[in-house]
Amino acid sequence: MKKWMAQRRHKLDTAVNTDFGMVGVVERRERYYTFAEAESEEAKDIYKKAGNLIKEFYASGTDGDYDIAYIQYAHNVENGIYDKYNNSALLMEEKPRMKNYRIMPAGRYLTAYHKGHWNSIGEAYERLLAYRDNNGLKTDSEYIEYYVVDNFIADNIDDYLTSIEVMLK
Repeated sequence: MKKWMAQRRHKLDTAVNTDFGMVGVVERRERYYTFAEAESEEAKDIYKKAGNLIKEFYASGTDGDYDIAYIQYAHNVENGIYDKYNNSALLMEEKPRMKNYRIMPAGRYLTAYHKGHWNSIGEAYERLLAYRDNNGLKTDSEYIEYYVVDNFIADNIDDYLTSIEVMLK
């Protein structure tokens, strides 16, 4: 619990010192994630998958912190579809004890932030894509979204802060 609280405190400190309008390149160390596709794009199905991943996380004996995340795919993002939520993921800084996990390689990630409800996240994607195009950058095919500020920190969804990241090629 102390470790979890320290990790949350670090995330909060990071959020307080972040320029939410910023789009830029961030160096990331190797991270890990588990992933599950939902039966539909309905919130209840997506939350159910997230809940199952969290249960698996704790049942495996993995300790530490995680962020609930969602994967958006380049073929949608490139066509202006920024809200095709049909999966859930747990993003972890430390290698999990779970059997089925994927690795997000260390490297440079193009990053943008969105403040507010997820249904208006398109503006942040547009800023990210404009930055990519204006700087001649090439990106991977999976964009990952996760809350930097969520219901543990903010009472109102309009105060949530979402990070959008995509690895540079």
